[in-house]
Amino acid sequence: SLTNKANRLAILEQIKKVNTDSKNSTLVIFDIPEDARHARGELRKFLKNAGFKQMQKSVWYLQKNIVDIVNGLITDLKIKSWVRVFLVEVVN
Repeated sequence: SLTNKANRLAILEQIKKVNTDSKNSTLVIFDIPEDARHARGELRKFLKNAGFKQMQKSVWYLQKNIVDIVNGLITDLKIKSWVRVFLVEVVN
């Protein structure tokens, strides 16, 4: 919907304002079932547009601390039980 699209764009703008963090990254790992493929597609599109890098098909990271923002999106998409978000320390 238009409201969801506007919300996603606002979230993307919010993420752009967060400084890159040389010590921490947000890591998103998910296993979303086929019957929720629309939400899975929305999440992947969002992660890509937000600048996340794909490590594996369902493992993405961004060198910023945006755990709270991503958790809000996951709640909106109603996929919380299939997604884990971590703040990880970069050691190399």
